[in-house]
Amino acid sequence: MLMEDSDPISRLRRIRVIDDSYCETEWEYELPANLFGLGMGSVQLLENGNYLLYTFGSGLNQGQPTLREITSNHEVVWNYQGVSYAAWYRGYKIPSLHPDAFSIVVDGYTISDNGSSVVEISDSSLDFTIYNKSGYTQSYQYSFGDSTDGPAMFDYEEGEFFLDPYESTELSFLINNQDLTSTNIALSVWPTYHSYSQKDIFFDVTTNNNLLGDVNFDGFVNVLDIVMVVNIVLGNESELSAADLNSDSFINVLDIVFLVNIILGV
Repeated sequence: MLMEDSDPISRLRRIRVIDDSYCETEWEYELPANLFGLGMGSVQLLENGNYLLYTFGSGLNQGQPTLREITSNHEVVWNYQGVSYAAWYRGYKIPSLHPDAFSIVVDGYTISDNGSSVVEISDSSLDFTIYNKSGYTQSYQYSFGDSTDGPAMFDYEEGEFFLDPYESTELSFLINNQDLTSTNIALSVWPTYHSYSQKDIFFDVTTNNNLLGDVNFDGFVNVLDIVMVVNIVLGNESELSAADLNSDSFINVLDIVFLVNIILGV
């Protein structure tokens, strides 16, 4: 018997301390008699407002651990009955088994004909998205730059950022050398407190700054491009993929009309 109670029970009780002088019960939940815990048990308030309780039953479930999640309205939403005598002192729910889980996605990623990883930049920046896949707030470190010798397309950068659970952020790196059309980059990202999970990625990077309709690649869209497309249609010039302006896999009079409309602003 416990405190001379012939039918002891365990209960969860949330108490508010008032003016450091007295307490009042804000919420209470009584476990059934068969889940009375003589000496081991715990309760955890979860982020969703529910409560996770653990007890080592000594009634009909004597010698069996029980985990139960209940709502503030006493509704049981999840229950686990352990095997006999598999006792734990406390039981707590953790956000994730993999606190270091994260992923990296890059815009414009593709696979070249030879199987290498290539990123095609259509504007002035190379953009990555970092996803925190764990249930923990994490601090991350990163380093970025060209991995080739010679002139660099990007400035070398190092930095730090924070992500809440399941949050994402973007890392953008501006081109600082517009004269280069290709390079190879290296990006390393790692959780500050889980450096063993560092991800190192390498990409060939190419720029695609061609104007739609700039068939001769002189930086302008004008009548000279029309002349070139006409010559391609007539067979007087070799075919260029840039001349397929309507992307129908054919170079014909429809592309000439398309180009004229671009120039006229139609």
